[in-house]
Amino acid sequence: MFEFKEKPTERNIIIIIDYDIKRKLVSDPGVLKIKTNSPIMVVEDDELLKRDNYPFVVNLKKRGLIKPGKILIQDYYDEDNYFLDTEAQYKTAVKKVMLYQNLFFLLGAKSFKYEELAEISDNSETQIEGNIEGSYETDSTNANAEYKTKIQNFLQSQLSVETAVKEQKCDINEAEDFMYKKRLNNDLVLESTLEIFKSGRNLEKTNVKIRLFQEINQMLSILGSLKIEALFSSLGISGSFKQVKTSKTDFVATFDVSWV
Repeated sequence: MFEFKEKPTERNIIIIIDYDIKRKLVSDPGVLKIKTNSPIMVVEDDELLKRDNYPFVVNLKKRGLIKPGKILIQDYYDEDNYFLDTEAQYKTAVKKVMLYQNLFFLLGAKSFKYEELAEISDNSETQIEGNIEGSYETDSTNANAEYKTKIQNFLQSQLSVETAVKEQKCDINEAEDFMYKKRLNNDLVLESTLEIFKSGRNLEKTNVKIRLFQEINQMLSILGSLKIEALFSSLGISGSFKQVKTSKTDFVATFDVSWV
């Protein structure tokens, strides 16, 4: 149960404990129900610290994250990088936007302009209309104001309202490699865009909608679905923690991409 897991798919979530908490949980194993094939790694801080031959452990040490009580969520786009559970949604959203921007610039785009941000319901589905247009059902009744404000501030100021380059060459092979390396290939909009360029056709502009929390929410829901309240109690985490981890809050950011 407290074994070090080497494979990235076995450690989507890392919960760090100390010797005393481990001893407490071992004395009453019935209260901690985590299946052996679960993508959660519950591990002692000392056990992690001595495994510095693994890139993800090196990254955690450099950032000072190997401390009892820390819950770390794997970066969907980089299996050796982790975010604190309290920061995972926002940081994943920011990274996803930047990766999309980089991919379009590899395809020769000259500008990537933020337009709007909208909350979507948990049963929203992406629909492809024509070549690369996406549509979603929106639901503003339960807007998460804190997340929305934070993300909007990033999109409007840190990213800037419009990012543009004067000269940009299209490199289809590099763009395709980048898309698969960063796990963006499950996006039908991006796949359709890439196919347009691979067929020799050109785009002048397009409208792109990016769903920000989809992948990270799937990861976080693992915590909410397991009966590990005893562990949370030992770590001093409140009862509201489970509700937070099963949140269906999600947002769609809209961008205009131009090649002219």
